[in-house]
Amino acid sequence: MKLYLLESAAPLAYAEDMLPLLFAFVFVATASRLFVEQMAARRRTESLLAQLEQAHARLQAYAAEVETLSVARERQRVAQDVHDSVAHVLTGLLVQLQAARKTLVTDPAGAASRLASLEEVVRMGLDEVRRAVRAMRPEHLETVGGLEAMRRLCEQFAERTAIRVNFVAEGDPALTPAQEVLLYRALQECLTNAARHGRASSVWASLRPRDGHVELRVRDDGGGTQEVQPGMGLSGMQERAQSAGGRFFYDSAPRQGFEAVMELPLTPTPVRA
Repeated sequence: MKLYLLESAAPLAYAEDMLPLLFAFVFVATASRLFVEQMAARRRTESLLAQLEQAHARLQAYAAEVETLSVARERQRVAQDVHDSVAHVLTGLLVQLQAARKTLVTDPAGAASRLASLEEVVRMGLDEVRRAVRAMRPEHLETVGGLEAMRRLCEQFAERTAIRVNFVAEGDPALTPAQEVLLYRALQECLTNAARHGRASSVWASLRPRDGHVELRVRDDGGGTQEVQPGMGLSGMQERAQSAGGRFFYDSAPRQGFEAVMELPLTPTPVRA
């Protein structure tokens, strides 16, 4: 019986001797696995960090490009606004100066009155330039806004140039401030061209809502032309209308005058004046 117990105890003693080795093996295996996982996680982290640095570099390059484009667009916007306002004022000045020169001898008092009124026109032109540089809206839009501003523009243009202007507005379309500026500038450009290039005696302008958009249509009875050579004014109007989700187009023919149309959506995409 005693021998049996001794023989039975041998495996237990062997197991007890092996138990620390087993624990050591499990520990080493677990530690190795954790080490491998940590190394893999580190490699993933380093890879993600490298990707993040690359993305950051691309973002910086993109930001620099956007800044460059923004500056270019802002310069173009200011140039367009200055062109719109200055060309309109100078056209009125030219017409009145020509009229004053013709009456300087025959009607000195009338010529003096015209010259006095030109001083106010010049002041308004300077204000428009300053306002354009400061990225502000035209003075009429600042004071009365919308349709009334366009009416006053037509009235003052008719007074300065002796060109008859018939402006008709249907309804009261809900326009954003940016759309008001676009339509005002388009009308201003068309009036200027009617006096400077078309030598028109009458202009007809209408503003009305049509099928989800607002339409400004301006027509004059000037000499017209077989082929329109768009300058900065017309080209700028096309670009600005497109940026607002609309369009600007025109047509002319010899002895048929000139007609231009600007269409803008009544539910507009965001735009820059």
